[in-house]
Amino acid sequence: MAKDPTLQYITEVKGNVTAEQAIATLQEHQFFLDTDPNIISSKTDTQPKDGKLHPIPEAIQAIQKGDTRCYEVLDKVPVVALFSKLLPGLATITNHYQITNTKDGIFVYLQAALGVSQERRWAVVEDKDGLRIVEYVTTFCSRLLYESVKGQQEANWKGVHAQYVRKMGGEVGDQSTS
Repeated sequence: MAKDPTLQYITEVKGNVTAEQAIATLQEHQFFLDTDPNIISSKTDTQPKDGKLHPIPEAIQAIQKGDTRCYEVLDKVPVVALFSKLLPGLATITNHYQITNTKDGIFVYLQAALGVSQERRWAVVEDKDGLRIVEYVTTFCSRLLYESVKGQQEANWKGVHAQYVRKMGGEVGDQSTS
């Protein structure tokens, strides 16, 4: 099982958007799910397959707001050669999300097909340089799948962040990774 070093995606939010507005937008769970480029449908309030929530990291527990909500998402299988080989004949897969609101955004645990999981932290950061969305992504999967999963993430993050900024009523500024 490969553990990815945490990737970080940053988008500047330009315009008259307050931190409170930005956080409220990040905490719209259905909007988060709908930004998935492969989504077909989602169900709310489902429980994890094994009935146990993924443990929330201590750093997130310290800033947690409210209970974790669970979602089941039906996705199209991404058009990636490796996924097509490993999931022959399947057009859809079911992924399970656990979303926890935090003081500055959300924490998301994704349990996906083929043993892939991710911990994703979305935060609104405001400082002298302005307002930014910062997304941290740690992926857990086999080494065989890692580059394909990372490639899907890399191909879509800018568009997803832009959807959020527009929903906040702002304009997309610089976007970067680290």
